[in-house]
Amino acid sequence: MAKRNFRVKILSLDFNAPEADHGNTEFKKHRIKSSFSFPFRTSVLPWLNILLLIFLALNGWATEDTEPYFLAAERVEVKTTETGRVSYLQGGVGIFHRGIVLTGNKGIVWEKEGKAAILGAVKIVDEKRTITADEGYYYRNQHLAILKGKVKTQTESQTLSADSVVYYRDQEKTEGYGHLVIVENQRQMRLFGEEGFYSDKAEYGVITGKPRLVLHGDNPESTITITSQKMELYRQSEIALATKEVVITKKKMTAYCDKATFFNKEERAVLEGNPSAEEEKRRVEGDTIELFFKANILKEIKIKGKAKSREIGNNDRENLLFANTLVLKLEGEKPKILEATGQAQSIYFPEKEKGKNFVWSEQLNFSLNEGELTSVIATGKPKGIYIMTK
Repeated sequence: MAKRNFRVKILSLDFNAPEADHGNTEFKKHRIKSSFSFPFRTSVLPWLNILLLIFLALNGWATEDTEPYFLAAERVEVKTTETGRVSYLQGGVGIFHRGIVLTGNKGIVWEKEGKAAILGAVKIVDEKRTITADEGYYYRNQHLAILKGKVKTQTESQTLSADSVVYYRDQEKTEGYGHLVIVENQRQMRLFGEEGFYSDKAEYGVITGKPRLVLHGDNPESTITITSQKMELYRQSEIALATKEVVITKKKMTAYCDKATFFNKEERAVLEGNPSAEEEKRRVEGDTIELFFKANILKEIKIKGKAKSREIGNNDRENLLFANTLVLKLEGEKPKILEATGQAQSIYFPEKEKGKNFVWSEQLNFSLNEGELTSVIATGKPKGIYIMTK
C-alpha cells in the first residue's frame, strides 16, 4: 500500500477568561497561542497518537485559568468575525481539552463562547466513558457536552443510548432524551423510556416518559417486564423503584400496584398501594404483596394485611379465601401449597359435589396439584359448615 504524506496543523487556542454561563459571558481576551505544521507518514504512526502525546505535554503546562483547546485536522482555517475568532477544521478532526478527546469529520471552534462543534462520526473519549454520535457540541468552561443523533455512551458497567444526550463531566451525569435505553452490562437488565438521567458519581438514575424495565432470565419465559410512570435506579444497592400505575408481567402472571420496589440482590419485589396479582383464573390482593424469585423464576407470593384470594374453579364457581396473611408456594411457577394464617376463612365449592364449604380457623393449609385442590388441613379451633346446593 502506498504511503501518503500529510501536513497536519495544530492550533492551541487560549480562552483567557472567567467561567461562562453556557457561552453568554463576554471573554476578556482572545488570542491564538501558536500555529505550526509538520509532515509524517501515516502508515508508521497514526497522527492522532502523535497529537495526543503533544496534547498531554502541553496540557501539563496549562493552568486552571487558561485551559486551552488543542486542535488538529488535515485542514484548519481561522477567521476573524465581529463576534471573535472562529476556527474551521476539515478531515480527521481532533479537539482536546483536559483529559477529553473529541474526534470527527468536521469541526468548528468559537473562541469567544468557548464552544466547539464537531460533525460526522463523532466520538468523545474521557477517563471513564466513550460516547459516539452524529454531531456533538462541547462547552469548555462548563465541562459540558451535548450530543445528537444515534447517541451511545459506554462505561465499563453500563451502556446508555438515546436520540440526544447531555453529559456533565464534573458531575459524571448523563441525561438522555428520546428512545432512551440503559443497559446494565452485568445484570441482564434493560431500562427503556422517553427521557431520563443517570449519575455515575451518585450511582442513581431516573427514567420518565413510559419507562419500562426488563429483567432477562436464562430463557424467554423467565423474563420480567415492569412498566410505570416513573422508574428510579439505585445501582450500588441494586434497587429499582417503580411508581404510579405499575404493571408487572411474568409469563402468564400480571401484577398491579402504585409502587413496586425490586431488590435485585435478594431477588424480591415488594408491591404497595392497592396491590394485586392474577394468573389465569386466580387473583390475590392485600395491603402488600411480596414476590420471591430464583433466577427470575417465581417461587413464592406472600400477601399481607386483609389478604384475599379468589379463584374460578372448573365448575365456574368462585372460591374465596380470606386471612391476615396468605402465602402461595409454587413449583414450576404453578401453585403447590396455599397457607392462610390469622383469622382464616374459606368458602369453597367442591369440584365433584353439589355443595358449598365454609371453614373458619386460625390457619388453613391447602395442597394443590395442577391447580386442583387435593387436601385441606385446618388448625387452631377450626369450624366448618357444609351446605348442599341444587
